[in-house]
Amino acid sequence: MAEKNQTLSLNRHPSSSVCSHLLRLSPDSQREEPLVGGRAITDLECRLDRFETLAAECELIAKLATDGAKRELYLRLALHYRELVADMHKAIATKAAA
Repeated sequence: MAEKNQTLSLNRHPSSSVCSHLLRLSPDSQREEPLVGGRAITDLECRLDRFETLAAECELIAKLATDGAKRELYLRLALHYRELVADMHKAIATKAAA
């Protein structure tokens, strides 16, 4: 049983997200937004990245869960995060159109 727990390696620390790494590694310390491919990553895009990661993690936990109640809980959480991802896509599109 211990081996099964060791195979599940999830990112539990928000500070280790791609966006936070980019902020710390940004060569221009005066910039509020990190640059990727010559363009700024917005806070909305960082949130989008985080929600996508959380949804994938919840889906993985649900897939590995042996308890039906836990599986349902994590499937509901994954669905909620997927809804937040859709909302972030809409917000980013609205901001880009403005």
